Amino acid sequence: GDPLQIDRMKKAGINFGDPREKLGCKNFFGQYNKAASQRNRSHLFLSTVTVEDHLSNRSQSSGVRESKFRNPYGYFLKTLDGSLVFFVEIPKTGSSYIKRNAVIDTHRQWTGNCPKNLRSFVAVRDPIDRFVSGYGTLRSRVGNTVAFRDCQWKSKDRPGNEIKCYKDFVTLLTRKGEDITKLKTKEDRDQNVWNHVLSQMWFIDMYPCKIDFVLQREDLSQQFMALKQHLNIKGTKYDATKVVNFNESPYNWSKQYRVKKRLLEEKNSSEKLRFHYRQDFACFAYNAT
Repeated sequence: GDPLQIDRMKKAGINFGDPREKLGCKNFFGQYNKAASQRNRSHLFLSTVTVEDHLSNRSQSSGVRESKFRNPYGYFLKTLDGSLVFFVEIPKTGSSYIKRNAVIDTHRQWTGNCPKNLRSFVAVRDPIDRFVSGYGTLRSRVGNTVAFRDCQWKSKDRPGNEIKCYKDFVTLLTRKGEDITKLKTKEDRDQNVWNHVLSQMWFIDMYPCKIDFVLQREDLSQQFMALKQHLNIKGTKYDATKVVNFNESPYNWSKQYRVKKRLLEEKNSSEKLRFHYRQDFACFAYNAT
């Protein structure tokens, strides 16, 4: 590639290479049983044991991912030169921003193969910030049902049992891991919303091909614009310079700073989350303290 573009991407803070190829990440929970997994998933090239696998005592690919998520989260993006670029999507990491600033190639479908000329990238986020954001989305779309039956949110000054619900949910997630998705009901308007609180490595591990670039939500606008130029990604008229989350929650999580601050001040819950997402912290070099 163009040395100037490469230098610009490095200065923007983009990380090069797949986290699953890094020693401190790929064997974080032990060696992945590739032979057992490949019997069910012949196209598997890169994979690692995630915290969800670890909690379920698995050393091979998740049954949930095998049966229901045969295609990875993400999209092929249109490029100016016709090259192959795949965006591996992780919810709550700025994916809406990327999809508003790039053109999704709706005519190109996932085939399960990894061509040599394929380039892939992903955006990640501080694990605790991402969880709180994902929790807000989950609360919004699920409402006071299932795990939140006793929550009676009123306002930022009258949160009802919201703090207790948050603490109980953190305990539930850190114990159940991937099994948290079994709480969904047929009435949920978004059947995949429970995945918003699963680890970022869970999403990455669903993608069998090599990831070339890792962007951070915290500097996403600058990083994506540099990557967009390097990969010749076709832009849109939107072309925003700032990452803005359109928060859907009736609890207005993004604006109710005092509420979010109260959640983050729940030290016991934060410690549980730091331990639960310890692989994400290690793989993406976020400071767990």
